[in-house]
Amino acid sequence: MKCNKKPYTGDTDQGVRFRLLRVLKPTVILLALGILYITVHRATGFHLSCPFYGLTGLYCPGCGVSRMLLDLLELDIASAFSANCVLFVMTPFIFAIGLKYILRYIISGKRGITPFDNRLSYAAVAVLIVFAVVRNAYHLDILIP
Repeated sequence: MKCNKKPYTGDTDQGVRFRLLRVLKPTVILLALGILYITVHRATGFHLSCPFYGLTGLYCPGCGVSRMLLDLLELDIASAFSANCVLFVMTPFIFAIGLKYILRYIISGKRGITPFDNRLSYAAVAVLIVFAVVRNAYHLDILIP
């Protein structure tokens, strides 16, 4: 007799608990890796460099994000903004969409984003592409990390 037990994922407390644990595990791992990176950075000065910049000599839309996040942890808003001004402005919106997606999954079990969030995501990608082109074409000091 074959046993094909799958975890129950309905809208009961048991399903919500299962989905919450399913989300918390990778979240805790990411937080632990972030804390490890911050600890190593503060102790040694080591930082991750952008592989895209290393290969091409061009700044990607994400260049400066590590510095931005480290500056935000130290509450140095001006330095965080200068590290990557576009992602500095977009980060709260990215987190809001991500949190909305995660909460929707935990509470109802539904995956996928709404059509509005999908259009917003495409617009964000378009802004990042334009940012990458402008930051590399015009070499403005405010755009270079």
